[in-house]
Amino acid sequence: MQIHQSTWTVDRLFNERENINLNPQWQRGPAWKPPRQVLLIDSILRGMDIPKVYLRVRNGDAVFTHDAVDGQQRLRALWEFRSGDLPLEY
Repeated sequence: MQIHQSTWTVDRLFNERENINLNPQWQRGPAWKPPRQVLLIDSILRGMDIPKVYLRVRNGDAVFTHDAVDGQQRLRALWEFRSGDLPLEY
């Protein structure tokens, strides 16, 4: 097994959203309510560190290039905010 660490920007995570499988077999579904999602976005906008997101490369898959191993809830919050579906009202 090879481990490769790289830094992805929020823009790249958003632009690659169609290629990242948020629901691999071992993942639970969406769990964070909007107030918790807003806290994450607030932390990012304030320049605070957030936990890493771990993605696994899927070789030979025609649908997704990556599985979300850790960070599915954070990715969902980012994507909803960037899509305009998560207002910062909380």
